[in-house]
Amino acid sequence: MVVNQEFRRMDIGQQLIAEAEKLIIKNEGNAIVLNSGNRVERADAHKFYLDHGYYLKSSGFVKKLV
Repeated sequence: MVVNQEFRRMDIGQQLIAEAEKLIIKNEGNAIVLNSGNRVERADAHKFYLDHGYYLKSSGFVKKLV
């Protein structure tokens, strides 16, 4: 999920995360795994997740074959 830039800083992302967490707990889940990319332009998103109790776990890898 990505909140459109013009609607950021309006707690929409926080509300989406909170509802997702509630839904996962309701369905007996115990974790959320997400991928936000390792690009510099994602720094604000990374800070958002860190500020909401998420922690950096791993990096992903991609290899284009064609």
